[in-house]
Amino acid sequence: MSGFIVTGTDTGIGKTVFCAALAGALRGFYWKPVQAGLDGETDSETVRRLSGLPDGHVLPEAYRLALPASPHRAAEAEGLAIDVGSVLRSPRHTIGRESTIAPSPREAAGRAGVGGGSAFGCSPSQAEPSQGELASNFGQTCSRPERPPPLAPPRRRRGGGDPGAPGSVASSRDLGALTLPAVAGPLVVEGAGGPMVPLTRGTLFIDVFAAWGLPVILCAATRLGTINHTLLALEALKRRDIPVHGVAFIGEANEDSEAIIAELGGARRLGRLPLLTALTREALAAAFAGAFDPADFRS
Repeated sequence: MSGFIVTGTDTGIGKTVFCAALAGALRGFYWKPVQAGLDGETDSETVRRLSGLPDGHVLPEAYRLALPASPHRAAEAEGLAIDVGSVLRSPRHTIGRESTIAPSPREAAGRAGVGGGSAFGCSPSQAEPSQGELASNFGQTCSRPERPPPLAPPRRRRGGGDPGAPGSVASSRDLGALTLPAVAGPLVVEGAGGPMVPLTRGTLFIDVFAAWGLPVILCAATRLGTINHTLLALEALKRRDIPVHGVAFIGEANEDSEAIIAELGGARRLGRLPLLTALTREALAAAFAGAFDPADFRS
């Protein structure tokens, strides 16, 4: 299966509008597996209105939840639990506790004591000193850390070809209601909020991204704060070997922020979708065509 996962650095930044433009340009299919919040126009209805896709190319959601909240909470409010299938039924990731996700090479080296202990060059005994040690060692300093390299590009997976290429084959493993639908064309899948949004109390959306195997497009607003948010999202995706196709910026031009994110994040800068005064199908298609290269999204 070919296609892309579209996620964002935050909610409400315009990734649904970007999905409508991308799905329309590809003449593909669109799927929003979990819709949380049903007041007003839903994301699928927005894409249907703005993309120009034929009937049947905007696929029905797996879950339509009334509460505009994180999917895990919106589901619980209706007495439901989102079905993530046998692959993800056990907890995949918890922050600050042991995880079934394999550590990054840098993290694994740190756990093994390679490089002298902590990230700041202290020995393990110095990393968490007692109160007495703090008093006796007052004034001593650890070695200055070296500047870390930019985030590494996604690594090539065995047997999977180039993980960042359009047309990467998605996993066919059992993901319950979130198993990717089989469609005859490129599929644009939109997540909810950002990659670290919980679907259940043991599964994050990023865990499903990893199981799906499609390349991810990260939508990032150009407003203040985007550098930190975008680099954190890229770090989380790349630590899990999730192929990152690139970053799509949304908003007013901010050349320096866009450039430094691409440089430090090791990610392709796909383009920038400007804010449109009149958001119509024709205006969106024209803006997308002028801001993005269609060849970047075709195999």
